[in-house]
Amino acid sequence: MMELVIRDAEVVDGGGGPSYRADVGVEGGRITTIVREAAAAGCQRPTGRRILDAEGLVLSPGFVDMHAHSD
Repeated sequence: MMELVIRDAEVVDGGGGPSYRADVGVEGGRITTIVREAAAAGCQRPTGRRILDAEGLVLSPGFVDMHAHSD
């Protein structure tokens, strides 16, 4: 059982590919498991002490603005 499972999130992983729906497992503050919806039909979904329902929400890495002015 994981500390946290973010269930049914629309994942945008920053790799340039299309987004996908997935369950994301977190342990020790790090993502340890990603189970895509297509795979979930054939395997057990992750369980956790806390479950966040992310249906209709987007999950993505943090965004960093590489263009900045300091003047």
